[in-house]
Amino acid sequence: MSNIEEDIQQIDNTLDNESLIIDDSNIIDINKQNNYKVWKKNSKILYDYINTNNLKWPSLSVNCLPYHNKSTNDRWFMISSYTSNQLPEDEKVILTQIPTVNIPKSDLSCFEMENMEFQVLRNPDIENDKSTSVNKTNSEHIKEYKPQNLKNNIEIVFPSLEQCNRISINMNNPDLFATGSTKWGNVYIYDKTKCTTINSSVKNLMPSNYSIHLNGCSEMESVEVNCLEWNNMKKAELASGLSNGLLQLWDLNKIYKKDKTTYTEPSAVTIADDLGINDLSYIPDHDSLLGLGCETKYFQLFDSRSQNIVMSTLNKDDSKNGVNSVDFNQHDSNIVAVGCSDLNGQINVHDIRNIHNPILTFNHANSNVNEHISKDNSISKIQWNPFNPNILLSAGMDDGLVKIWDIVGENEYKERLLFTHGGHMLGITDCTWDLFDPWTVASCSFDNSMHIWKPSKRQIQEYYK
Repeated sequence: MSNIEEDIQQIDNTLDNESLIIDDSNIIDINKQNNYKVWKKNSKILYDYINTNNLKWPSLSVNCLPYHNKSTNDRWFMISSYTSNQLPEDEKVILTQIPTVNIPKSDLSCFEMENMEFQVLRNPDIENDKSTSVNKTNSEHIKEYKPQNLKNNIEIVFPSLEQCNRISINMNNPDLFATGSTKWGNVYIYDKTKCTTINSSVKNLMPSNYSIHLNGCSEMESVEVNCLEWNNMKKAELASGLSNGLLQLWDLNKIYKKDKTTYTEPSAVTIADDLGINDLSYIPDHDSLLGLGCETKYFQLFDSRSQNIVMSTLNKDDSKNGVNSVDFNQHDSNIVAVGCSDLNGQINVHDIRNIHNPILTFNHANSNVNEHISKDNSISKIQWNPFNPNILLSAGMDDGLVKIWDIVGENEYKERLLFTHGGHMLGITDCTWDLFDPWTVASCSFDNSMHIWKPSKRQIQEYYK
């Protein structure tokens, strides 16, 4: 029996004897754990790179930062910890890094038994050291070289009794990032350069020392910030969408004063949907137009110059007017993808020049043939690939699947499923494309996991021609 087969057998025995003995009330049921076993067994042929991490708490947001160390190929991510008020002191926004030097050549044999996770060997030259490695098993390599996954660099304690829903990075100045709170419509803006790192000996800086506080709804504690995004065409404009339906635009250049940290008056405001705004997206090459995904009013287009809704449309199916995610195509700003909150996870692709008639409609739940995988799959996230204009990512809030689609056929718009990531056991909270590799994705789930993964070249061979 080969080393790989021995490792898989060892994993299976451990799962059979321990992991599958669960309380009946546990939401990660036997079927989900069996699906995870099957996925894990096949991971060596499914991926060119896979790195799995257990977080202490689930993260509702994940962002890839535009930092790139070419020598180590490190990736930097901004995530959060969501405790549901169980441990308020654990509510944090975390800047973490991972060395991905093994992309695209990673060792998928490195399954570390203690944490039951795939991990990356710290030393990239292991396979080149023939004299010491020839007689060693994968487990011995892991013990000797000590695998390294996410390495937290900054942990920012979130303001007391509040939790972080979303994070948005200012791509014009990546040291600035905004966080959306679960109370008072609060937005907190941090400057990374002014935050204490975990390894710092400087203790006089408060870890929750935000630079700017935008108070969006001081009269209602229950109002949450569901979404927020920086305007890449304006260096200091931030949009936030609230659970009470308010859209607020904050032009920091106009309102900022050196002796002030809290601001209560946005530069533009409108009520888009009384039941809430779930997502928003700026048109990539326009400095004043942004699309809104609403709870009951489907999709609307807001113009900050007139401070009005200038375009709106409803879904042709009245039962699918709730929208959880919207994203404009970076390569063709007229194209927008809309992910619905219905049970099938409907995805509509629109051309805003003819907004009322979608050019493509399909469901995230398509191709879910496993009887134990939920067919009720609201969309939690959709996102266009930053490198390929035809590639769209969709994530399920219930099935825990992240899917990659090609939405353009030979002569027409037609969806084609390219790849499904099935390593999460609960629904996806957020996911994002990597900014430096066309096929690498980071995804977070309610099961407290964060995965960084890249489909095997053999799975998408035609896109490497």
